[in-house]
Amino acid sequence: MNESDISDDKINIPAGRKRRRIVSSSLESSDSNFDYDTELSDTENEDGEEVDEVGSSNSTVSEEWLPQNAERPPFPFTAHPGKTFDTPTKKVPLLYLEKVLDEELIKLITEQTNLYAAQFFDNDPELKPRSRIRKWKDTNEAEMKIFLGLLILQGIIGKPALELYFSRRRIIETPFFHETMSESRFGLLCKFLHFADNLSFDPNTSNRKTYKINPIIINLSEKFKSFYVCQREICVDESLLLWNEVVYFE
Repeated sequence: MNESDISDDKINIPAGRKRRRIVSSSLESSDSNFDYDTELSDTENEDGEEVDEVGSSNSTVSEEWLPQNAERPPFPFTAHPGKTFDTPTKKVPLLYLEKVLDEELIKLITEQTNLYAAQFFDNDPELKPRSRIRKWKDTNEAEMKIFLGLLILQGIIGKPALELYFSRRRIIETPFFHETMSESRFGLLCKFLHFADNLSFDPNTSNRKTYKINPIIINLSEKFKSFYVCQREICVDESLLLWNEVVYFE
């Protein structure tokens, strides 16, 4: 191969590979040869242009890199940080709870619980004559609020078994529970508590792991984003969240 066989460095090199060009002799000699190694440099292609290492050899970087010690201009911050709703001077925990467990969410849980119970009985289960499940009656939003309140209270008053919350033994009694709701009714609500329609599950489009709680996740995520606006500077713990490096251009 002589010099005439090579036209302006038009060498076909597979995309994504590295190459280094080595001139073995002077161009003044008519029989000078070019030896081409198959290793490309880290930042150049066959035309001497900078390329992205993870992309194809034809994708060039048109932007100029900032100097190493140059300051990067900050993004404009136009938000107004802080909470987005008014609260009374006297702090009442119930007001904050109602912001999360609002009427819309309570209605969703009530409807899905009643729907799941109806679907359960439509399947004609073989129940014993004296089964507790036969006593089921559709719940309503007022009862659902009481039920969720008892669940929250169980996180404050710890007992090793569910039935102990409704026990009437003086040594372990917590009268508020059995005065508010019977143990039988509480157990039925626990059995049929539901957040999504099982019959609407589509294995092609639905997430199997989170489908049953997906309506709650969507509802709460939208609320949390609207309740409070963060400051301009935020510390993100990369050990908990995926962290990607951001490249800045002028």
